[in-house]
Amino acid sequence: MSPSKQKSAPGTPLLRKEISLSALQLLVLAAFLLLLAPYLYLGRYDVPCADDYIFGTAAHLALSRGGTAGDVLAAAAGHTAFIYKTWQGSYAAVFLMCLQPAAFSEGLYALTPWLMCASLFGGLFALCLCLCRLVFDLPRQVGVISAGLLGILWLLLCPYPVESFYWYNGAVYYSFFHGLALLALALAVPTAQRGGVLRIPGLCLLAAVLGGGNLMTGLSLSILAAGGLVFLLLTKRPAMAKRLLLPTLVLLGCFCLNVFAPGNALRQAGETHVPAALPAIGQSFLAGLRFAVSWFRLPVLGVLLALGLVFWAVLPASRFPFRYPGLVTLGSYCLFSAMFCPTLYAMGTAGPGRLQDIIFYSYLLLLTLNLLYWLGWLRKRHSAESSRPRLLPVLGALALCVLLTGVSALLRGGVSLASLYTAYAGGQAQRYHAEAQARLTILRDPEVPVAELEPYSDPPYLLYFDDIRPDPEAWQNRDMANFYGKERVVLLPASEPGSR
Repeated sequence: MSPSKQKSAPGTPLLRKEISLSALQLLVLAAFLLLLAPYLYLGRYDVPCADDYIFGTAAHLALSRGGTAGDVLAAAAGHTAFIYKTWQGSYAAVFLMCLQPAAFSEGLYALTPWLMCASLFGGLFALCLCLCRLVFDLPRQVGVISAGLLGILWLLLCPYPVESFYWYNGAVYYSFFHGLALLALALAVPTAQRGGVLRIPGLCLLAAVLGGGNLMTGLSLSILAAGGLVFLLLTKRPAMAKRLLLPTLVLLGCFCLNVFAPGNALRQAGETHVPAALPAIGQSFLAGLRFAVSWFRLPVLGVLLALGLVFWAVLPASRFPFRYPGLVTLGSYCLFSAMFCPTLYAMGTAGPGRLQDIIFYSYLLLLTLNLLYWLGWLRKRHSAESSRPRLLPVLGALALCVLLTGVSALLRGGVSLASLYTAYAGGQAQRYHAEAQARLTILRDPEVPVAELEPYSDPPYLLYFDDIRPDPEAWQNRDMANFYGKERVVLLPASEPGSR
């Protein structure tokens, strides 16, 4: 009998009572959705900034001149080609940057967190369900529980939430493509196992898009795709390798188009004090160790404990052999470290906050995978019957997660729920949006050639990424001026308290 359908016997002592996987799934899903809702609602106060303007200008001007949808897409494609030659090779990501929501209407910018969360969490749930059902032979509820708890950690502990959810330009380049990558991995498993008339072309399309995204995602997927083919051939599964060959070639080919773009060479020439290739690889392993330690916070420990109780109960029913846990851990560390390599080589740093966000998401996924694999390895050496998780230990572990989140917030800060509360409770988000609307009135006025804008009084942490500068010639000011057809955009000095 499936562990999700077993029932505790009548009169079972409280300490031995079990909780069904279906009930636990509903509990975790409800907690995840309740936490997600205010993040999405906060999007109504979101406004564009910085690179949103430079990348969105071509499409915005085409639309403002009365252009059709074809004209807008052509303008976006033209700017993508220009960027490919002069700045960066990530053609698919740049094309999406050019179609940022405010290029069509500033009110549509509120869709930004919805788009990012749909990709991120859609990919997360798809991958967790796929791994549990098709790889590890576990009940689908375990996949939903895992994805829900990981999603909660992503929301609470994301290192730079504004760059991951609310700033379109940075988020679409990293968060959106990370979600697509998780979806591609989820699609790759049934494609390898069963093929399909639609799966292989769909996976090829995703590969072409992902190859033209950010370099970290492209590199990680290339490593996984090439490594997966080698593994299938070594384990004498040529039919599965054959089904994944074309998508892998498409991914590698498109990633090469991305890497060897003329714009990348021009941009690289402007960087100084960057390591050579081999030192960059060595530094990436050190960065992997440093960030792995830094990101292992108390709430992460609590979630791993809760997941461990679930995994331990259901793993006896799995037919997966779990033979090589040491190799899985070693491979996970190598993959995690490789994620730091592109920016260490290109810029000599671990990368911007938005890049660190998706590496953090991958880190939590890899931790969960390793926990499952090691527990599976142990369980295979201790014969036992599959069961359901015990009620009190699981509820206690979930309660501990909440407690540890609070403790971690007091000790280290960096829990975005506190910033979310501040943005709502003090009216911070509402004031920020109202001040942005006052700016917009000036920027839209055709009778005002020089837009003089007040600075934001108290921008909320979750929504605010960047702003124009006191210098009208700063690139942020010039890009905003071009977007709205102004001669100049000027940031006025901040008013003294009580003067307004």
